[in-house]
Amino acid sequence: MQTLHKSEFYEILFDKNKSLIVHKALEGTSEMSDENFKKEMVSFAEACDKYKPTKDLVNLVDMRYSIVPEVQEWVNTEVFPTIMSTIRQMALVMPSSIFESVAIEQTMEEEIGKNFNQKYFDNEKKALEWLMN
Repeated sequence: MQTLHKSEFYEILFDKNKSLIVHKALEGTSEMSDENFKKEMVSFAEACDKYKPTKDLVNLVDMRYSIVPEVQEWVNTEVFPTIMSTIRQMALVMPSSIFESVAIEQTMEEEIGKNFNQKYFDNEKKALEWLMN
């Protein structure tokens, strides 16, 4: 896998042969601001636009940032339209914290987010299996 982006908050990897992009939250998200989150989402959208993956593995196990409603709406209007042009399947590996999980689910249920072929998982192995089948 090729590393496309890495910061204290997120890591973005790409596997060209599988047309798979992996978007992984890191423990540093506990210190992330709304602006930091938006910058990370822009980096992700730009990677999707450049590399055109059809599958997205979103590993949020270490997510420690709760997406507030205004930022959820921003993701829906500013990020999802860009990634929808390439992503066909999205597997989300959810954090154990109920607060972050609810915020993520709310974001994915917004007007555009709900249009993704998506499924939630409790571990990365099951998520990857679903994406590859």
